[in-house]
Amino acid sequence: MNDLTFQQINVFLTVAKYNNLTEAAEQMFISQPALSRTLQRFEENIGFQAFARSNKGVKLTPEGEYLYSSLEPLISNLHVIMKTAKDISSRPKKRLHIVQYISYNAVEDFSIAKTIVNEYMRRYPDVSVTETLHDFRELRQQIEYGDADIAISQDFALAGIPNITRKVISRYNMYIAISNNHPLAAHDEISPELLRGETLFIVPRTGTSFDKEHAVMMYGQMGFTVGRIEFAPNFMSLLHTLRQEKGFSICGKFVHIGAHEIKYYPIPPKQNPSRVVAAWRTDRISPEARNLIAMLPAFTE
Repeated sequence: MNDLTFQQINVFLTVAKYNNLTEAAEQMFISQPALSRTLQRFEENIGFQAFARSNKGVKLTPEGEYLYSSLEPLISNLHVIMKTAKDISSRPKKRLHIVQYISYNAVEDFSIAKTIVNEYMRRYPDVSVTETLHDFRELRQQIEYGDADIAISQDFALAGIPNITRKVISRYNMYIAISNNHPLAAHDEISPELLRGETLFIVPRTGTSFDKEHAVMMYGQMGFTVGRIEFAPNFMSLLHTLRQEKGFSICGKFVHIGAHEIKYYPIPPKQNPSRVVAAWRTDRISPEARNLIAMLPAFTE
């Protein structure tokens, strides 16, 4: 383990991602023999085989799969930290980096936030505003470890992040979403009882077991007895899964994407505690961020 290098770890992660030595070598701009030697040294250092080799190529062993699932988020966070440090060194004096959930332009519940951000850019033309869209996991990393000044997202997406302050902007309406061709879509209304036995598809927030626990708790508060839960890796994959008439989701109404393929059943406001919030690091807030926060309306029921 003392001889384990960052390059060896990167080779392991790249080969695990592509399951092909030739393609991994091309991605890393090194020769295949050099990559194979580095991978061999990596396995020697960790003390076990991370890959099973055959004429068809390489495949992760069970212990290799565990190692990959544990190392990949750690290295991703390290890259974010290094990039942030580099960005800070060259950061202009007046800048504002806003991160939003990837459905920001597809869900009307974000319209109030969008209006305020546009007004901010008109009012402060000397501030360089950057807006980037992320899935839940990336968004959380950006506000916790990255260079984001403010995150605008659903409140449940940011739950559990330490040392952040939130401001509620508006309601986030939740719906039962199901394919128009799903047998249950023939109903004018869908009760939680009708969904028993159906698979619930959601986008993970943290990539850990906490996601499933949080989903059971959150949707239980809405009146749903959640059985089987499957994760779609991202927002677009979730829509694709629903289009295939597989299960259902509990999510916002994506009015600008696939609206004719998905049927939405509103969840009554009394059963839906979800809100759109702005969030920022309590111990790191720039004057530019303070000005935007001051412009955001305080939500009232």
